[in-house]
Amino acid sequence: MKRRSLLQAGAAALTTAGLMPARANTEVSVTAPQTMTHLMKYMPGGRIPDDAHRKGVWLRLPTITGLSGGRSWPINPIHMALLPNGRVLSYGSRGDVLQQGVNGQDGSQNVVWNPDDWTNASTFGFDWYTNTRGQRVPFQDYTDRLTANVQDARNKFNSFCSGGTLMPNGKLLMVGGSGGLYTVGASTAASKMTGTYDYVTKTTVKVRDSVDGEGRWYATLITLADGRQLVLGGMEPYAEDYMDANLRAPGLVARNTARAPMVYKDGQGWTSLSGIPMTTYSQFFELYESRAEYPRAWVAPGGKVFGISTDLMWSLDPNGIGNLTAAGNGKFSNETLVANDNRRPASELPNVGSGSSSAVMYDKGLVMQAGGNGYWVLNTSRASSKATVVDIRGGAESARVIPQPPMKHARKFFNTTVLPTGSVLVNGGTTQANINAAQHVREAEMFVPDVNNPASGSFVPMATQAFSRVYHATAILLPDGTVLSAGGGNPHVVQRNGEIFLPPYLFTAQGTGATWSQRPTLTRYTAGNALHGTLLSPFYVEMTDTSGANSIKDVVLVGLSTVTHGFNTGQRRIALERSDWSMGVDSNKNHVRIDRFPAKDLTPPGYYMLFLINHSGVPSRGVIVAVGAGTAAPQPA
Repeated sequence: MKRRSLLQAGAAALTTAGLMPARANTEVSVTAPQTMTHLMKYMPGGRIPDDAHRKGVWLRLPTITGLSGGRSWPINPIHMALLPNGRVLSYGSRGDVLQQGVNGQDGSQNVVWNPDDWTNASTFGFDWYTNTRGQRVPFQDYTDRLTANVQDARNKFNSFCSGGTLMPNGKLLMVGGSGGLYTVGASTAASKMTGTYDYVTKTTVKVRDSVDGEGRWYATLITLADGRQLVLGGMEPYAEDYMDANLRAPGLVARNTARAPMVYKDGQGWTSLSGIPMTTYSQFFELYESRAEYPRAWVAPGGKVFGISTDLMWSLDPNGIGNLTAAGNGKFSNETLVANDNRRPASELPNVGSGSSSAVMYDKGLVMQAGGNGYWVLNTSRASSKATVVDIRGGAESARVIPQPPMKHARKFFNTTVLPTGSVLVNGGTTQANINAAQHVREAEMFVPDVNNPASGSFVPMATQAFSRVYHATAILLPDGTVLSAGGGNPHVVQRNGEIFLPPYLFTAQGTGATWSQRPTLTRYTAGNALHGTLLSPFYVEMTDTSGANSIKDVVLVGLSTVTHGFNTGQRRIALERSDWSMGVDSNKNHVRIDRFPAKDLTPPGYYMLFLINHSGVPSRGVIVAVGAGTAAPQPA
C-alpha cells in the first residue's frame, strides 16, 4: 500500500460547509490479536485466577526448545527497546556465554522478539539465525566476542551497560557501554563509541569512534523536542563504586571526572554545549553519590530538560550553547545515600540513587520516583519504600516535590512501567542485597495516581512473579497492553527467562471470580506521520462500532520503551485533550477522529503507541504512530 504523510494528505482534504474533511485514503489495517483468549492455556491451572480483576496475572513464557538451561529468553536482556515495527529488541549480553562474571558481560548479540507470536511452538516469537558453527540459534552476533586478552572490539560497537534512545529516523542510537574488563575504571574504545541499530536491516553498526574522548558507561540518552539526542552522565567502565568523597584522589578524578552534556544530530554527529562550565555540570553529573550513573531525565513542558541526579534536581536548556541550572529549590532529597540504619523504617530512607531507584513520567509534567537508597550493585544498604512525585507542569525550573504514601515493599534495582491508564506497574527489586535471594521482592504493586490531587496517590498489591527480577532486569509495555518483564542477575543468578503481566484492566469481576474485559476493537488507522499541533487532515482510528466497549473516554499516547538499569528513557504517557478528538461516523465508518496532536515539548519527535480507553477503563490494543513532521513512518516487520 502506498503511504502518504498527513501533510500530503492534507492538500487533498477539502472542507465543505456542514461536512467533515475528506478521509485520507492511506490507512493501515489492524491485524494483530486484540483479544487475549488465546493465552488461556498459559494461565495458572488453565483458568483465570479469581482475583485477576484486582491483582492481574503473571504468565511464564514457554521454555525454548533447543537451548540449554531451560531458557525462555535467549540472553539476559539487560537492555530492551520496543521498535517502530512492534518488535522487541533485547541486547547487552550473549546467549552462548552462560556463566556470570566479566566474561558474561559482553554486549555483542541481538535478540528480536515478536510479542504477538510468543505462543508459536516453533519460533517462540524469536527471529532465528545460523551462527558461524552452523547452529540455528535465536540470537545474532554483531561484534567480536570479548575475552580476557582482548578488552574490546575496537572497530565494532559493544552495548553492555550502554545508553539508548530511538531517533526520529527509526534507528536506535546507543552510546558507551562495553565490559569484560579486569581493570576497574580503565578506559576502553567501546565505552567511547556511538552505535546504531537499524530495525529494517536488523544490523548494529558503529557510527563514530568517540563521543568526546571519554568513556560513557552508564550514560543516559534521550530525544529532545527538536529531534536531536542528548547524552548525560556516564563514566569509565566499572567505576561506579567510586562514590566515597575520600576516594576523590587526583588519579581517580583524572579518569573519572564528570562528563559534559552533549547533543547529537543524525548525519552531523556530536556537539558540545559549550555554555555549560565544568564547575556546573560536575556538580550534577559527578561520580560521587551515583550522580553520573544513568541520571533520570525527561523533556519537560516548555522544551527544557528536567532531571534528577540522586539528591539533586536540575534544568537544562539544550538550545544554542546550553545552560544548566538547579530546578526548583535544587533538592530532590535532603539526604543522599544512607548506610544501614536499622533504627529507621524503610519509608524514611531516601528514595535516591540513580542506579537503584526507578522513575517514570506518568502524565503531562508529572514524574514519580520510588525506592532506591543504593548505588552500585554490590552495595548492601537497606532499600527505601519511599515514593515522590515531582510536578514540572510549569516547566523544568518550576520543579516541586510532592511526597507520596510509601510502597508496600522497600525496593532497589527494580522497574516502573507506565500503563495506558496512567497507573504505574512496580515490579522486582530487593530489600537490601542483590545477591541474596531471600531479600528479593517478587510481589508486584501498582502506583495509582489521583488525577485531581498529585499528593494523594496510592500503591496497590499486584500478583507475584515466578522469578526474581533484580539488577539488570528490564520491563516494557507492549502494544497489546501487557507488560514484558525479563532478565536480571550478573552478578547473582542470571535470569534468561521472561514473564508477561496482564494488568487488572484486562479482566472484570464475574460472580466470585473474573473473566475477560470487553476491549475497544480497532479495524484501521491513518498511515503516515502525525504532525505536532493542529493537523491539516484528521487522523482517524476506525472501530467496529462506537457503543458499549467502544465508547471512548480517553485517547492516550505512550512513548516506545528503551529501558535499562531501572530507567526507561522512552516511556512517557500523554493524554490528548478532550477538545482535540471526537467520536462519530463518517462514510458509514465508526471512528475516533483526532484533529490535534500534543506539542513537541510533550511528545518529542518519535514513535508512540496510541491507545483508546473506554468508559470502563479498558484500553484498546495500541497502534504505533510516528509523531513529528520529520519522523519516518513505521516500516512493517
